[in-house]
Amino acid sequence: MTFDEARYQARHSMFVDRGGYGKAMCDLCGKRPATDMHELINRGRTMGNPEARSASFAPELCALLCPACHQQAHNPDVRDELFRRNMERYGGGAVIEAANAFYRATRSEPTIILPFNILPFDLESKTDETASQEAAPRRPA
Repeated sequence: MTFDEARYQARHSMFVDRGGYGKAMCDLCGKRPATDMHELINRGRTMGNPEARSASFAPELCALLCPACHQQAHNPDVRDELFRRNMERYGGGAVIEAANAFYRATRSEPTIILPFNILPFDLESKTDETASQEAAPRRPA
């Protein structure tokens, strides 16, 4: 399967899971129908690595956006907000598990790609609820 086919299948399944084309709303603004799938992991991190490229298509590491919000999606603050929303949608453990799959595929030392300084950890010792609590943003006092 080519990358384009894998990306199309991931995008299609995300739309179907959210009610279908034309009904899935933007993950960022929630006001306009989503038309674009945006990968939250920079595509440059997957170049030349088919396994990492495939791992980056996980729904937990992607967002469905309207064109207006897609233009903002490369801003680190917007990316962090999309990760936070994915943690609410899929559960913190699922997002971290998808990130761990990406890290394993890159065969590199983990770097922070998730907001709130979340590093990969052993998911067997954590529940989704625990992971979500740990993933909650820390507000300044």
